[in-house]
Amino acid sequence: MPFFITEGDITEADTECIVISADVSLKNTGGMSGQLYRRVKNPKALEHECEKIGFCGSCECVTTGSYGLDCKYVIHCAAPIFSQSGRRAEEYIRLCYRNSISMAGKKLMKSVSLPLIGTGKKGFPKDMVLRSAICEIKDYLSKYDMDIFLVIKHRSSLIPDKTLIEEAEHYISEHYISDVKEEKSDKGLPCPEFSRVLSDALKKYRLKERKLYKKANISRMTLRQLINGSENKAVTKEEVLGIAAAFERNTEDMRSFIEKSGFEFSFSDKRDVIISMLTEKGIYDVFQINTLLFYFGEKQIGSI
Repeated sequence: MPFFITEGDITEADTECIVISADVSLKNTGGMSGQLYRRVKNPKALEHECEKIGFCGSCECVTTGSYGLDCKYVIHCAAPIFSQSGRRAEEYIRLCYRNSISMAGKKLMKSVSLPLIGTGKKGFPKDMVLRSAICEIKDYLSKYDMDIFLVIKHRSSLIPDKTLIEEAEHYISEHYISDVKEEKSDKGLPCPEFSRVLSDALKKYRLKERKLYKKANISRMTLRQLINGSENKAVTKEEVLGIAAAFERNTEDMRSFIEKSGFEFSFSDKRDVIISMLTEKGIYDVFQINTLLFYFGEKQIGSI
């Protein structure tokens, strides 16, 4: 189920399939398709398969082999041209994501990597594409399970809500204690002990398991391990933060749960400061949280 944003080359993504922004002709027209042809081990075979398919309608997708990439399949999505899309531009780019993710689901893929579709030669604004991508990913994950990664070529390409960025920068300047050096432990309670803390919290906040793992941005299997107290499972702070956000409590309640789990929640940790700011604003949505954390270069919350 989890959703994460990563930085890098999508053709190097280690997921079962990747999506690239393609031309309706499916030919190597540079940009992301050019990047794909440079990375595959047999570009002529890829070209031959694309010629055989022949055409991909606007906002639609086709699937080819990966020809030596780490993924099994490549989904080619033909984004329209922004300048020709008029008032329906955002509707069209959302349809690109909807069709791409649905195709991965129909192929029974457990994981998919998505780019910012149409932001190259097609001219779509990055903020519109980011908003559309997250809306469609969130909608899909509310109904189905899949590990979805939004791959950003350069971190600077991702611009979340500008007002929220400004508020976070101000909050960080007011609260972040950068000159305090604390010994931070990456280890919380052993899983069998944490399972009791989690069980008490589930009863207290009356949140069902199905809702919890989706809201916490962790896989169903990971949640079962945490609830059952698996001896072989190491509890991470990222998982605890995701669960704490899913409970949608105030900052003090969140801090209490995190500290009962064996981790610090400190203003000498910039990630904790950002999460504290979002909690005070009543923002618990993991998509918003992780987008902002990615922007500030902090580790995202949740777990595969």
